Amino acid sequence: MIKLHLGVTLACLFLAIAGQAQTNPRKGYIMTNEGDTIQGTIDYRSDTQNGQKCLFCKDGEQDFKTYYPQQLKGYRLKDSGIYYISRTLPIDSVDQVVFAEFLIKGGLSLYHYKKEGLDYFFFEDSDGKLAVLKNEEFVTSFRASENRQNRRKILHDAAEMLKKSEKATSRLWAERTISQNLSSIVKEYNEEYCTEQGECTQFEYSVKAANYLPMRFFAAAELFMGEFAPHPFSDMYEEFTYQMTVPRIGVGLDVGLPRLLKNVSIQGCLLFSKWDMSKEYAPLQKECSLKYYSAQLDAGLSWHFLGGNTFKPFLRAGGMGGYLFDVSAENMTAFQYGSVDENGGSFGYYVGAGLDWQLGRHTLRLAANYEAAKVTVCDSKTKAFNLHVAFVF
Repeated sequence: MIKLHLGVTLACLFLAIAGQAQTNPRKGYIMTNEGDTIQGTIDYRSDTQNGQKCLFCKDGEQDFKTYYPQQLKGYRLKDSGIYYISRTLPIDSVDQVVFAEFLIKGGLSLYHYKKEGLDYFFFEDSDGKLAVLKNEEFVTSFRASENRQNRRKILHDAAEMLKKSEKATSRLWAERTISQNLSSIVKEYNEEYCTEQGECTQFEYSVKAANYLPMRFFAAAELFMGEFAPHPFSDMYEEFTYQMTVPRIGVGLDVGLPRLLKNVSIQGCLLFSKWDMSKEYAPLQKECSLKYYSAQLDAGLSWHFLGGNTFKPFLRAGGMGGYLFDVSAENMTAFQYGSVDENGGSFGYYVGAGLDWQLGRHTLRLAANYEAAKVTVCDSKTKAFNLHVAFVF
């Protein structure tokens, strides 16, 4: 039942996430087919999405509009200089109108387009001739000679464009075929062999912007309010439950995914707590006590929805695992499967909701969670509601 509850909750959370517009607003401008430049905000998303359409909100307006390659000459981000232009390019031998990322402009120009997880790079000389480099897997065999042949086939057309420079072709062969490496190779080639075409321009390929994952640290405190139930050693013993209120303190990290999912972050939190349980057990007519320290790691997703700039409600779900140490027990023979004094572990899940309250550059986070877990010590189970307070900085 618990697993079903978790599955339904996670499914609802992910469906809600998937149904939202995926927004990473960045200042920029679009260039219309009529020659106008319009300032505003661009939704800077994944490379695949950026090549298919541009979501743009004009300064002074509130709604984003979708533009396709046929409707614009291009668009550009202000802060990083990342630049996309509308081009007709051969994608797997079929001409398609796309937004190509303009990496290098010069005697030899370089463009980038991504589709279905594959990167396409287009080298264009001063006569408009194109060479296509499709960055697909070349290691397809246990035989090194076959893999070298595959790589030569992938790089052949680009190498032909660079054949004047032994250094450039050597770098092409030796280095990974990614945007920053190819931009450097083409720029160096232009500066040596294409000076008659004018100054070479490198439009910023920002690894920092492309891989931007905003991270924020937080300090947290929690109050576990629930039950700890060790499993009896045999049917001759009664069920037994400790009612617990346990404080926890910890530190954590939020990692945003602005180019992939709107208002979604990956959250991780390391929590420390001390458990001290004692209760009379009627069948033994003794106080049964169990004590240990716990270091627990929670990790999951948080999705902010609705709300304004000050108050942002969220839903969250994830898993948790813990390490129990310095375990000690008294009169726990009814629940003992081995040495109860050995260190143990725990694993489970949590779901919850809360509110982020923006306080300038910092955030006060308030949340309530339901959690359930299995504990290896005495084959126990826990379930509880907990109150979570964090200061995010």
